[in-house]
Amino acid sequence: MIPLLLWRCPLCATDDALVQIERRLRPDRLHCRSCGAAWRVRRVPGAGFTLRVITAGTSGGRVGEERSLAEWYDALKATLSLRPLGAAALPLSPGETLYLASGVAELRAETTDPLFFPAGSAPPRLDKREVTGASVGLGRLFLTDQRLAWRGAEGRDADFPLTRLASAHAVMDIGVTLLVDLRLYMVCFREESLLKVVTLIGLLAPQIAAATGHRIVTSHW
Repeated sequence: MIPLLLWRCPLCATDDALVQIERRLRPDRLHCRSCGAAWRVRRVPGAGFTLRVITAGTSGGRVGEERSLAEWYDALKATLSLRPLGAAALPLSPGETLYLASGVAELRAETTDPLFFPAGSAPPRLDKREVTGASVGLGRLFLTDQRLAWRGAEGRDADFPLTRLASAHAVMDIGVTLLVDLRLYMVCFREESLLKVVTLIGLLAPQIAAATGHRIVTSHW
């Protein structure tokens, strides 16, 4: 649970490095696979979780330091920056930079979306409360400085330029909703942190606005 919120180690700033170790009748432990830091997890009734450093690791952790989960998340936010991925898991155009390559996820789309359901295609509805969705299948989501790219396991691929992305919102315990050209999409990740995906889009949004004037709205991160 906690690694889905603390998707980057607040000490060494390594993505997807934290592992929560559940222990019966004893406080859980949180461990960083990169810097070696470890925390004792304590649940405080009415106040959520606190994390106390029990192993300093190699990135300046202080044994005994205890903060609330929200305070550790603030420490994570202080490390935020866009980091290009070294190994391009997606063919890129010249000058394009990859920032996210998700694990396995499921994509859901409106049943009237001609991109995935041409037989039932119809103009998009503005009122999304009456829109029905269906699974497109499993695949992976990629984020570059130019587009969101879906690569389906069955070859059902799609590219969404960021200049056509209106919003990205995390729906906790479900997935990330994307509004593209008035079409609604839901990406349900098996392991990926929803906050990580929305945060990376949020970090790119000012660049898109500065370059093109297009504004992308995201949920709070």
